[in-house]
Amino acid sequence: MRFRVLGPVGVEISGAEAAVGGARQRAVLAGLLLHANQYVTRRALVDEVWRDPPDSAAANLRTYLSRLRAVLRDPAEAESRLSMGDGGVRLRVEPGELDLDEFERLCREAEEAAERADAAVAERRYRAALELWRGDPLADVAADTPLADAAVGLAERRTRARHRCLEAMLASGRHAEALGELQEAVAAEPSHESVVAMLMLALYRCGHRDEALALFRDTRDQLDAALAIAPGAALEELHRRMLAGDPGLDAPDSWPSRPRRGDERPARLPDDPAGFVGREAELAAIAASGPVIAIDGMAGVGKTALAVRAARSAAESFPDGQIFVDLCGYAEDAPPMTADRALRLLLSAAGAEPAWSDSVDDNAAAWRTLLAQRRMVVVLDNAVDAAQVRPLLPGAAGCLTLVTSRRMLDLDAARPLSIDVLSAPEAAEALIATAGPARFAHRDAATVSAIVERCGRLPLAVGLAAGRLRSRPEWTLETLRDRLDDPERLWTELDGDDRGVAASFAMSYRELADGDRRLFRRLALHPGTDVDAYAAAALAGSSAVDDVEDVLEGLSDAHLLNSLGNGVYRFHDLIRQYAARLARREDSAAAREAAERRLFETYWGAVYVGEGLIEPGVGRTQAVPPEAVTPLPPMPDVTAANAWHRREFPNLIAVAALAAARGWDEVVWRFVYLACVNDNRYGPAEQQRLVHTGLESARRLGDVRAENNMLQLLASGYKDMDRFADALEVQRRVVDNARGLRQPGHLASALNNLANVYSAIGEITQAIATYEEAAHQAELGNLPWIRALALTNRAQRLITRGELDGVIEGLQRALAVFRDMNDAGEMARVLHVMGSAHRARSEHALALECQRQALRHCQQVGDYVGIAFTAAGLGAALRGLGRYEEAVARHEMIVDLGIEHKSVLLEGGGHNELGKDYLAAGAPERALGHLRRALELVDTIGNADEQVNAHRGLADALEATGNPHQARVHLRALAELYERMDLPEAEEIRRRLR
Repeated sequence: MRFRVLGPVGVEISGAEAAVGGARQRAVLAGLLLHANQYVTRRALVDEVWRDPPDSAAANLRTYLSRLRAVLRDPAEAESRLSMGDGGVRLRVEPGELDLDEFERLCREAEEAAERADAAVAERRYRAALELWRGDPLADVAADTPLADAAVGLAERRTRARHRCLEAMLASGRHAEALGELQEAVAAEPSHESVVAMLMLALYRCGHRDEALALFRDTRDQLDAALAIAPGAALEELHRRMLAGDPGLDAPDSWPSRPRRGDERPARLPDDPAGFVGREAELAAIAASGPVIAIDGMAGVGKTALAVRAARSAAESFPDGQIFVDLCGYAEDAPPMTADRALRLLLSAAGAEPAWSDSVDDNAAAWRTLLAQRRMVVVLDNAVDAAQVRPLLPGAAGCLTLVTSRRMLDLDAARPLSIDVLSAPEAAEALIATAGPARFAHRDAATVSAIVERCGRLPLAVGLAAGRLRSRPEWTLETLRDRLDDPERLWTELDGDDRGVAASFAMSYRELADGDRRLFRRLALHPGTDVDAYAAAALAGSSAVDDVEDVLEGLSDAHLLNSLGNGVYRFHDLIRQYAARLARREDSAAAREAAERRLFETYWGAVYVGEGLIEPGVGRTQAVPPEAVTPLPPMPDVTAANAWHRREFPNLIAVAALAAARGWDEVVWRFVYLACVNDNRYGPAEQQRLVHTGLESARRLGDVRAENNMLQLLASGYKDMDRFADALEVQRRVVDNARGLRQPGHLASALNNLANVYSAIGEITQAIATYEEAAHQAELGNLPWIRALALTNRAQRLITRGELDGVIEGLQRALAVFRDMNDAGEMARVLHVMGSAHRARSEHALALECQRQALRHCQQVGDYVGIAFTAAGLGAALRGLGRYEEAVARHEMIVDLGIEHKSVLLEGGGHNELGKDYLAAGAPERALGHLRRALELVDTIGNADEQVNAHRGLADALEATGNPHQARVHLRALAELYERMDLPEAEEIRRRLR
């Protein structure tokens, strides 16, 4: 038998061509021949024959093997050459039967002749080896199968044999005969320096010195344009000798004619990257790290530039040279380089000979052996994965190897270094350096900042934007900024042919599986900034959240998504825009809207579940979401529910705005009501944004009841923002609308909230009357929880007036209502008021216990306003017990909460309580500073309760420090407040003034 792979795959039996079958069956035969006399697993054969194996691959393989077993039977032999066992499938090939084996045998004999300096014999053996070839290797099977990689390797071995044959001709003095073949070789590989060197030498020896020198110049220009590198040391030396007319070039060299291993000092790094700025921390980390550093980051983030800059900086410490190899992991027009090919390039660049074996292990061993004897810098750029890189790494610590990849590589020997986009100042500096400082002589810093932010501070994008400015002198900075503002035009401005931002992202995108691509596109439909696996599953329409999370992690590993930890992910701005652009182009409008609706309903469902834990029953009956089609995030308890709500609130604002934009007004207001009915969990300003979205949707619907629900939330927000005049105006409108709706429950809730505003502005009598009306309407509507709420608030104002009879008993009844509902927030409210009642009766120990229970409930539901008021009550009880230091600690926390949440009421109230603490502790001087700050704050919002506290405290502190005249100023203000609030203390103050 005769087997052929050096051309179309074929088999000859008894002198006749065998019918091997179709392309896929021939591919199976090729896979077996490349591993002749070895057992190959069926899985490995499937992977060699199909790029994307179909479900029927295993069955199809069995059919192909059965047919081949019949074909590969020589009548003169007892058994088929194809055998199958537990280890897989084995094709028996005898010596001399496979053309590839013969090729390698002849090449080995040629090398042996070369070692003996017998150039003539070496040439004959190489000629014989090359004559075995009948075309491109595996020509009829490799194009659409993974065998293409093997075909590339075989073609490289053929090319190398041809080059060695030409070297043998030059060593034999046959310059003229070699000239034609060398010209063909250079035309095929104009950047292959050893071939160029041979043609230069042949031309020189044939008397064509000028042509030889011109060839060097052309090659130098070609290398600079294509690879941004200069010719290697050997070619430069040959050029120098020709210019000098070195007589040593006239006669054939002894074999071999090129530099021996170890003679070259390669300098193959690309030019230092233009516009490189910053990265000091990363360069320092590389300088301080071990022999292998794996740099990863998103497309265009500057990995190659960093590696080249670091390699150049380290060059003096590694005197044996620098090598740069692009592994083509993400190349537009080429598959990732095989490890075997990369090893051959590395060995060749270092001036060494690759092994003739096709074994990656043999070449990897040769590479490691070479590096063990040298100190070199090696840059392995654009790696696709760890498997591609592992065989290329050194075995010793004497060299520096820098690997770059868009993926985080799992390399035990490497120190990982992930890089992010530039800082804002660095991005601005890069723009100016690349476009030319002259363009920025009268620059507006805000415009420069806007440009680099629209580029996402991505070095590739910033460089392309700078290129636009450099090539268009008539453009102003504002021109570029405005063009980058357009979502579609942005991609045109950041396009640099194969170097464009979109093209760079596309190479990463194409590496994804189809399902992963779809999720990548869907993630861009999320209107917020962050996404977790549950939101992603909703966008994908998948119930397998764990699988979705695996895809998110994979996108993070590929730097198409940033992992923020705790299962939360975020797009880089430009990648989000790229994914959104793909979604518009590749997904139908119906598919996009369905994904957005699933996302909205997932958030709605999660809010509904969370509110059911935090405030059971409140606001939920009119906001029940449809059943979610994908899983909701788990919320086992109130703590988890509050944590989810706080983390996701920015997303709730975003999905509500998305739903409103899609015209889903009927559900938008319900979603907003449910999300905001438990106020004081988010900042009031942020909550108002969400409320305004719901209000606009309700008004578009023309639904008065829905609009009134939103107005109620708006008024509550104004009150929490200390905008009492706005709160009163809107709340009165809510009450008027509620009376028209003739729904006692709705009216009761509106009246209770109106009374809260009256209470805040010091209209105590009006507040008490309104609370009583609210309780009556709640009783008519059979809503015991609203009645209990109104009576609790009424009790608070009665305590202010010193009317304590029956207050605690009424509060105990209200507490029972909320305890039956398991409503922790309202239980906290009742206990806080009960503590105030006990304190008014000088029962400080009982007050302290009530406030402690209230604080635990507030912390459970995450109500920061409730925490602040309860802490005030707790501190007051401690003050009543003479535990002043503990009281001060509690009240300092209130000031901090007020500053954190921008609440003037809380900050001012905290200072008032601190003033009381220091007065009670006998330190009126310290009290004055807090009380003055309190009055300064609360006067800006007109909160009567805290104005009373501030003026009374200041009057007492000033009298205690010997300033009775100043104290009278505050006593007069206090008397006016008490009279306006209709409080009995007014008469006491009048007596003090007399």
